[in-house]
Amino acid sequence: MSHCGACGAALHPATVFCTACGTRVPPGGWEGLDELTRTARTPVPTIAFAPPAAAARVDAAPPTSVVSQDSETQQQPFRAEELAPRLWWVLAPDGTRADVVMPIVLGRRPSQQAGSDTARLLALGDTDGTVSRNHARIEPSQPAVTVTNLSSKNTIGVEWPGGLRYAIRPGQHLVVTNHCVLRLGAATLLLQHA
Repeated sequence: MSHCGACGAALHPATVFCTACGTRVPPGGWEGLDELTRTARTPVPTIAFAPPAAAARVDAAPPTSVVSQDSETQQQPFRAEELAPRLWWVLAPDGTRADVVMPIVLGRRPSQQAGSDTARLLALGDTDGTVSRNHARIEPSQPAVTVTNLSSKNTIGVEWPGGLRYAIRPGQHLVVTNHCVLRLGAATLLLQHA
């Protein structure tokens, strides 16, 4: 197991972004890089987040979220400090940054049919066949973003700093209020806000 060169957190060998600080892990890992190379890079801005101690189950809904599947909706209230508008962005595995100012459709070969006519299409390189053609839609819903699973069979993994995890099943959506890592098949993306 390796460690993040920016914050020192333990990393899984296949990690693309550090879940503790959001820094992109170099393709070959941190090993072999000298101290100058590690400090010369520009880190991704991060926001401190401390999940509640009671939320440790993988199938538990994340804090301050709205989870919906058809007519069944569960709501938890937003905190007052989360009501101010935020600039959100998605950082793709290839380093592409997409600001979430309009809907974004993510997938192997995304199309406008999965979003609206104004949706931005963000193709994810998928050599393993684990990402659906139209896998997810991310859209602004200030002060948060809504992540919708457009896939007919694949889930979207969501992981927050501290290890809290949630799976968005096909047809579900999740309102996200804090930065997290999204896993669409083998593709790992960082969802971040300013």
